[in-house]
Amino acid sequence: MIEKGLFIEALNRDIASIRDLFGSKYDLQIAEALEYYNTIDPEKLKPRTNNENEKEKNLVVDYLNQ
Repeated sequence: MIEKGLFIEALNRDIASIRDLFGSKYDLQIAEALEYYNTIDPEKLKPRTNNENEKEKNLVVDYLNQ
C-alpha cells in the first residue's frame, strides 16, 4: 500500500489491527503516531519512482564502499 502512495490507508489499517488485538491499550501511542503523521510534508509521502530508488541505492553502495 505504501509503495502505491496509500500511506494513510496503511496506517489506518495498522491502527485497526492494533485495536483489534489490544483494545485501547495503545491509544496514547496511536495518538502520538497520528500527531507525528500530521507533521510530515505530504511530498515526502508520495511514492518514489524506480529511478529515485536506484539513486538512493547507489548512494548507499557508494557510502559503504568508501
